[in-house]
Amino acid sequence: MRLSAEERAQLELIVASPTSEQRLVRRAKVGLLAEQGLTNEQIAPQAGLSAHKVGKWRRRIAEEGIAGLADRPRAGGPRRYGHDERLRVFQTACSPPPQGETHWTVRSLAAAVGIGKSQTQVILAEADLKPHQVRSWLTSIDPDFETKQAEVCGLYLDPPEGAIVVSLDEKTGVQAKEPIRAEIAIAPGRPARREFEYKRHGTVALLAGLLVHSGEIRGAVYERNSRSSSSTSSIDSRPRSPPTKTCTRSSTTCRCTRPPR
Repeated sequence: MRLSAEERAQLELIVASPTSEQRLVRRAKVGLLAEQGLTNEQIAPQAGLSAHKVGKWRRRIAEEGIAGLADRPRAGGPRRYGHDERLRVFQTACSPPPQGETHWTVRSLAAAVGIGKSQTQVILAEADLKPHQVRSWLTSIDPDFETKQAEVCGLYLDPPEGAIVVSLDEKTGVQAKEPIRAEIAIAPGRPARREFEYKRHGTVALLAGLLVHSGEIRGAVYERNSRSSSSTSSIDSRPRSPPTKTCTRSSTTCRCTRPPR
């Protein structure tokens, strides 16, 4: 058996690679040793195969080259669930979940279509359907949204010379909770444990400011949410070495202010 220089290099790479599948390594050894003129009986102990198997892969490599190393498709058993059953799984997974549930689970979906749980999971995986995953988005009703968006993006991409760009965001109505007992620390083979019960302290507002071009984040917690006072105090928490101009941006406004002389 004769191999081209490219085929020989590929077989040697398969044998030398630590990540190659062992079955492919044994088959590649058959091809390399067969090129040296060794018989099947001589190759068998070195490749870890029987002489019969050596002959099989020797013929494959001689006829098909590197492609002959791969297993050929097997017939397997017929599909238990046909096109109609699979389509019913897809349609049900893309429909609203049962009343009282936030999303379809594999168990609820299997019960709804009358197919086993494991087979339902296989059908979903083949179609890359993941009914348990949800992505959210927000549609703005502001008629000037496109203009404001362009202004904000332009400020980020090309800020005024000597300016600091600060992005502000808020999260209101955050529950202020305090555990009633101390957390039990982790131990070998055991995670940290935390008491479920807690004491309520009302709600607070969290406001954070991001200095876009430096990555620095400043934040503060307020008992009452006041956009004007919170934004001002958040900006004032910056270091007292302002440049010639400061640019601040909220979720709805974009403005540049000069510091007092």
